Amino acid sequence: MTEVIGACRECSAPLAAEQRYCVQCGLRTEPFGAPFLRFPEPQVAGGAAAAAGGPAWLPPPKSLSLYAAMALAFGMVIGTALEPGLAGIQAAAPQVIVMPGEETPPEEVVDSGSGGGSGAGGGGGAPAAASGSTFIPSSGSPSPSPAPPPPRGGNKHQQKPQRTTLTGTVVHVNPAARSYAITHDGAQLTAIHSGDPPEPGTTVEVPVRTLANQTYRELKGRKRTGSEDSAAFTGNVTFTGDIPGESASDPPVRVYTVSSRGVSVLVRMPADESLEPPSPGDSVSVEVDLIEPPKAAAAKSRERRHAEAAAAGGCASPNGPRPDPPVEPDVFLTQTKLTVAEEISPKHADLEAVIQGCPDGKTVVISADDIRESSQDLTLTVSPDSGIDLSKLIAGQSIAVTAERDDGQPFTRISGLSSDQGASGANDFSTAQGDQA
Repeated sequence: MTEVIGACRECSAPLAAEQRYCVQCGLRTEPFGAPFLRFPEPQVAGGAAAAAGGPAWLPPPKSLSLYAAMALAFGMVIGTALEPGLAGIQAAAPQVIVMPGEETPPEEVVDSGSGGGSGAGGGGGAPAAASGSTFIPSSGSPSPSPAPPPPRGGNKHQQKPQRTTLTGTVVHVNPAARSYAITHDGAQLTAIHSGDPPEPGTTVEVPVRTLANQTYRELKGRKRTGSEDSAAFTGNVTFTGDIPGESASDPPVRVYTVSSRGVSVLVRMPADESLEPPSPGDSVSVEVDLIEPPKAAAAKSRERRHAEAAAAGGCASPNGPRPDPPVEPDVFLTQTKLTVAEEISPKHADLEAVIQGCPDGKTVVISADDIRESSQDLTLTVSPDSGIDLSKLIAGQSIAVTAERDDGQPFTRISGLSSDQGASGANDFSTAQGDQA
């Protein structure tokens, strides 16, 4: 038998325990959602309704209003808490997803407004944006992620400095540029700037950082791994000539300079007259012995070479009369084998030199090797349309040079240059001119 728990408050029809609507008038007999919010059913004496007008277990209308107000207030609190986060989501930039094989979207470059250096070719502004980038001038308003300011000057070869580790045998030390040169497995000579260079013949493993003129700066952690009394390297011949022997009675010594970026070493040929010297412009592979020079004889030879060069007339310069006296190297590089690449004869070559002077605005005189060991010089004219301003050069300082020549001729023109006066000069973009800018 169905249990009757009360009567409809509208039509007084009897209501069963599980009944939700009055079967007579259709009135809902419990609040919406009551299956989750049942209230305890009061004990009804004799099974009759406690009071007329509705079942005793339903909450009064005032309680329903209170529950509704509480739910509304709770919703307002949650909405207020979420509002800042929703605003940030709306303001965020759209995420760009690049699928494999697609081109990377253009990067926005923000103009930092920095001026830059005064080197020729630099202009004084920021470097040109890379291909595929969009250049956005600064509007004066702060940017959420500004690009870092470019290095000084406008060198088109500006790159983020790269850290790496080089290994090789030290074959040459250049006190003028405060650098040393190493080679590994017959490769080109590599110039490394250091305030404490290792001795020639030392094999090293050295961490380095790339500088603006594409030479290197030594970082902490250099390791000595052994020693050698010979070496092999490649490069371009930028000078050939003779120097006096160690004594007045000795025959002249045939020499030539092998160059690469930041280094120009003087190689001495053996006394064998049957050996042909290379020519300027030749690309060569050289094997040499590292021979310690006899100090007393070397000093006399150096003084004699300097006297002969000075008598021939030096270049005028603001730092006093030139030429500079030759610097005696720590070791002589004496050729044991020479191979000339007949199929390669470059018209451009990198070399290192000490500025001897600028007789006029179109000509510069530089040492034939990077420490002027040969006591001889090269006279180069400025290439047309190179934009090189020789008035910015300082006699006595080291520079990295790009030289030009015509077929079958020695190097006679300068098309680019940058400072190599220590690591600070080598990393100064503003000194780059011509095709090095």
